[in-house]
Amino acid sequence: MSATLMDRTAETPRIGRDELNLTEFPFALLSSRAAKNSPTVLEFRDGDKEWSVSGDPRYGLPTAGDVEIYIILMELTREQDFPHQVQFSRHNVIQRLGWDPGGQSYDRLLLSLDRLVGVTIRTKNAFWDAKQRSWVRRQAFHILEAYDITDSRQARPDEPSLFPSWIRWSPELLQNIQAGYIKSLDVDLFLSLKSSISQALYRYLDAKRYDGKPIYRIGLKKLAFEHLGLSRNYFPSDIKRKLAAAHTELIEAQFLSAVEYAPMKNGEEMAVYRFAPKAVREPRAAKPADLPEPVSPLAQRLMDEGVSRATALELATAAPDECERQLEYLAHRDCRDRGAMLVKSIREGWAAPPRLLEAQKRQERTLAVRRKRVEAAAAVEPPAAEVDAFDAWWTAQSSERQAELRAQAMARLRAENRVLAEFAGKHPDSPMVLASLRPYLKALCESC
Repeated sequence: MSATLMDRTAETPRIGRDELNLTEFPFALLSSRAAKNSPTVLEFRDGDKEWSVSGDPRYGLPTAGDVEIYIILMELTREQDFPHQVQFSRHNVIQRLGWDPGGQSYDRLLLSLDRLVGVTIRTKNAFWDAKQRSWVRRQAFHILEAYDITDSRQARPDEPSLFPSWIRWSPELLQNIQAGYIKSLDVDLFLSLKSSISQALYRYLDAKRYDGKPIYRIGLKKLAFEHLGLSRNYFPSDIKRKLAAAHTELIEAQFLSAVEYAPMKNGEEMAVYRFAPKAVREPRAAKPADLPEPVSPLAQRLMDEGVSRATALELATAAPDECERQLEYLAHRDCRDRGAMLVKSIREGWAAPPRLLEAQKRQERTLAVRRKRVEAAAAVEPPAAEVDAFDAWWTAQSSERQAELRAQAMARLRAENRVLAEFAGKHPDSPMVLASLRPYLKALCESC
């Protein structure tokens, strides 16, 4: 690993990533340490989606501190351009976390890696496979597949990174990470939050605002029990009390602008979150190194449809072909929030909408009819010499003879096509009538 990667300065913007499946449901306890009476399995449900987390028999369920390790590993993964095997040094990880650089921190890091390798997540209709572009009915996976820790004391002083430590994401997560089923994450903001509830709420809500929505509403119990992992024994008043400190932190961090509670039709309450504009939440002095990233034409088209700048840049880079496809499909979808639907359709690779398929079929049928007409016209179109010969013959006839021949042709037309004959009687000079009489007149010409 390069020295530039390992020795980042505090002033460098820390923009990490978060795998979207792991933002929807918890994979860790909210406490920093597992108590003796802590559960060994976490279970969550939202509609037909089921999410179950089982800890390693020896090391137990992941905790809030392990989520911080996951965030740092994702930050390193982004910096190294999403490789199969992510390299790191324990000292650098501990430094990024802001932990004390002592032996206890090294032991704590090792325990986190053991838990992330050992934890098993089982899902039903709750894991999006970005490569297959579908919800997997049943899935079981780990977060990390493997890790290897190198003791820096074994390396020579002149080659401190000769044998870096490394981790490998599980194949299921790595596939999604490399397919772009991830979102940006403000690592500094995440680590600055004092409460594990604040961190969990931030990750969940940040995934709900990536498409630029200013407001997000969710049932209070559903949020607390299914998406944050608060105790199911809590009453609504307990939930509000637990969330109060998290709300204060996120408002002070200028991630949220306001939080409200409102009644739902079923008599329960919902939480209403109003997001702070990014320009307010992330004030930065303009420096040459911090100039905005140039916007490509594709990213600009996404922004024109209501996608936020950061998300547009991310999607245009990670999945340009899918962006083009979904932009084409968007005009044929019914939606109130075009930007939100566009982002979701790109990330999940939605199929073409039925309206577009129907329009394409109609166009194909129209083109087929036109082709047949052209082919039919070409088949019956007489050679130019025949046309000239007929015109010369017709011109040579007297007006009385032309009238006689026309009457004979009309009689034949009436015998074969009464409807067209009636039309000819009303519109004798119509081009369609003249074209219809021409084959009969030509036959009369040949019989003369």
